[in-house]
Amino acid sequence: MSESVTSRRLLSKKTVAARLSVHPGTVDRLVRENRFPKPIKFSARGACRWPEHVVVAWEEDRLAAANNRPAPTDEGRAAA
Repeated sequence: MSESVTSRRLLSKKTVAARLSVHPGTVDRLVRENRFPKPIKFSARGACRWPEHVVVAWEEDRLAAANNRPAPTDEGRAAA
């Protein structure tokens, strides 16, 4: 999939939770604790989504931290 299409994909909480192998409530808690990016809100009733590239960047940062090495730069992410 091309970079532009991937960067425009929006992920639901259920999809993000499945991707991270956690319960959807854990995604809420991580957002509340400022440990995961806030979603884009689309309505007052609670519809929200995360841009896929934001979730990918968060995953890469977490992996880098777990491996005790610097995270890739934005330029490095675009090349990958």
